[in-house]
Amino acid sequence: MINIPSSQIFKNLFIFILLSFSTSPIFASPFEIGKKWPIYWNQFKSQPNEKDKVFITIRFTKSIDEACKIFQKASESNKSKSAEYSKAFNEIELKSQLNFHTKEEYEKRINKKLDEIGLVKTTKRKFSTAVEVLRQAGYKDWKLYSRYSIWGVGDLRREQVENDQDLPESKKKYLSGTREAREICETFGFDIPISFP
Repeated sequence: MINIPSSQIFKNLFIFILLSFSTSPIFASPFEIGKKWPIYWNQFKSQPNEKDKVFITIRFTKSIDEACKIFQKASESNKSKSAEYSKAFNEIELKSQLNFHTKEEYEKRINKKLDEIGLVKTTKRKFSTAVEVLRQAGYKDWKLYSRYSIWGVGDLRREQVENDQDLPESKKKYLSGTREAREICETFGFDIPISFP
């Protein structure tokens, strides 16, 4: 029998606990493996905004039924935020003819309203739940839907934009993740609202 000093056992346990609860992009908690994707953000050459990572992370579900329920809820929330934004946008449009002197001032107001309402967050959340539906439906390439979308991880799309490349015809299918997820869930009896995007 090997005699391991108790100080070594405590040291190893301490390191394990630190790694388990680490929020570092280098280390992931062993409790997260198999529960979400991505776990290691540093695997992507082109990184999304730090604040968006919580919304674009795909959280795994236990069944397609559960995935569709979550997708439906996210879609309903996104539709509500879209309606709220449309109303605010119309008000800004009316005021723009009187109050805004520059295009930059107008765009700043629009972006501020987008942030206040949270439409971008709900759109990203809706997209990540759509990708989970595709994963549950057995799509082997489900990660690519997120990697090619500006609403998902988007690393492959950002690389193409940075290199001034168009999206190849063979990759355009990855832009239809929410539509495909909606069609899948509708076959299971869900009523998924259509909303932006």
